[in-house]
Amino acid sequence: GANSTEGSYSFDYKAILASTPSEIVGTTLVLLTIDQVGRIPSQVVTYAIGGIAAFAMCSLASSSDNNTDEESQQSSARWMLIGVGFVARMCFFAGSCVTWVTTTEVLPTEIRNVGHSAANAVGRLSAALSPFLASNDRPFVTTGTIILVISIVTAVASSGLTETKGAIMGLVPSSSSSSGSGAAARGGAPGRPGYSVV
Repeated sequence: GANSTEGSYSFDYKAILASTPSEIVGTTLVLLTIDQVGRIPSQVVTYAIGGIAAFAMCSLASSSDNNTDEESQQSSARWMLIGVGFVARMCFFAGSCVTWVTTTEVLPTEIRNVGHSAANAVGRLSAALSPFLASNDRPFVTTGTIILVISIVTAVASSGLTETKGAIMGLVPSSSSSSGSGAAARGGAPGRPGYSVV
């Protein structure tokens, strides 16, 4: 975390380093479970748990800021923060990995290109706004609540995607006509004209 002193910031680099392997753990977890659990449950669970863990981390940070007890209690609170932060970072990274898998299986290339561009633009905008979200002027619990709400919205949105676990992916030629170009010459599943999961 970052502590501010007279306008300057100091970072706990040991804590940041300790949470870094969480991304490796998250990726490994996805590799081992995605075909058994499925794409959609994996996203819903990881985003929801990540949001809860982030909220818990912010709540712990808020309570530890108000706690000036002995050093041993501060040390245990620090390790609890690192542990909960590890879980949050692991889950968010795992969910992101599954989302990348899902988009390639559900959406055609031209739609993914537009989606990637839009996501990149939103990501840049979010990066510009994030310092205001994580400002020291804002209570930790408020920041945690915002992250939790965004995570729950993401989990709910993910639950509406098509599950492709065990499906053979590919374009289905139109049975009525093999002529034409683009989406018009492709078969399509309901709600996804031109494309189908077979």
